[in-house]
This record gives sequence, structure tokens and C-alpha cells, in this order.
Amino acid sequence: MPRALAASCAQDPGNLTTNGAMAGPGHPTPYGVVADGWNPFVVSTDPPIFAWVNNENAPGDPIMGSQYIWADLDAFDAGIYQTITGLTPGIYYRFWLGYALAAYDRDGQGNKRNNLIGRQVGIDLTGGTNPSLPSVGWGNVYWDGIAALNIPDLSMTFAAQSSTATIFLRVVNNNVNNGRSKVWFDVVCMQALDPQPPSNPGTVFLPLVLSGAR
Repeated sequence: MPRALAASCAQDPGNLTTNGAMAGPGHPTPYGVVADGWNPFVVSTDPPIFAWVNNENAPGDPIMGSQYIWADLDAFDAGIYQTITGLTPGIYYRFWLGYALAAYDRDGQGNKRNNLIGRQVGIDLTGGTNPSLPSVGWGNVYWDGIAALNIPDLSMTFAAQSSTATIFLRVVNNNVNNGRSKVWFDVVCMQALDPQPPSNPGTVFLPLVLSGAR
């Protein structure tokens, strides 16, 4: 059986990400404040605002805070990334984004859900940090606005090619007529598979199915 991480996997010693719990207060960037250990990226012409907040986080996570990305009446394509070090080439790992809440707020009427704010994860097995390069493998864009916790599409299993790999957490926002678009990221985890699957040549991406998506 694979090793089970703690209830809040971002706090487990077996988690290979840095600050997967999105603890604050974060650090300033040209786009706003980003959680320590993470960096922003922007694909769209118009960037959103990045902020660290302590009023939203994954249920059960003892560390308050999350990475918040938002914009008013603008489509955008952006997110955060982190390069993981200390990997063993040929070993299979899995990572997942445990909490990815999306909502919109029109004129301060409160958060509501729609299917226009997509969330996506990706990985560059070369350790590169440019999300636009073909070396980045992307999962499906998840559009369902209802689910936020343990979404199967927001996870990837991969065989390391070197000692480093870069993971990307992305927002593809098409919500342009409903006020403020918002996404919160929290609880990012990575671990080596135990047991390891049979060896296969080439780069292999396998879906990781997590229970409890809601």
C-alpha cells in the first residue's frame, strides 16, 4: 500500500513540496504577494492580482492561509509554480493540488459558483519554469465550479527524469461578465509511489484518482 500522508498532507514530513500549506505572510512580486516557496507566472496579456490571505483554506488544514488570485471583469491565464529538488531519476512520484476553490462575486453580493473559472496542474520534468514551453505536460482544465477539494484532474503521477521537476498550479479564467473572479490554492503535496510501478520506457503520465472530491 502507498504510504499514507497525514490528514493535512502539506504538513507531513513525507511531503516533498516547500510550503504546500501556503503559510504566510508571503513575499512581494511584480504581480502581488505570493506564498513563500512559490513564484507567479502569467500567460495572458492582462495579469490578475496575486495575494496571500488568511481567511480561506482547506478544511482540516491547521495552517491558516492560501494563495489567492483574482481579477475584476478580466479574463486571465496565470498561476504559481515551484521547482522540486532531490528527486531520483526513474522513480515515480505523484503530486496533487488538494484545494482549488473558484468563485465569483458581482458587486459585493457574495461568492457564487459557475463553470467559467478553470483550474489546472502541470509539470516540467526538466525543471524549467516557463509554462509556455512544450516541455510542460498539462492535465485537464477542470471547469466545474462546485468541487474544490481533492479533484482528481488536479493530480499527476510521473517518472522523474532528473533530480528536479517544476510543478505548476494554473487558473484559466473565462469569467468576464460576473464581477470579480477568484481562486484559492491550498494543500499541495508530493510523494514517491510505494510500491513503485513496473518500469516503462519514456515519459509516462498517469492519472491519480483521489476520493472525496466535492
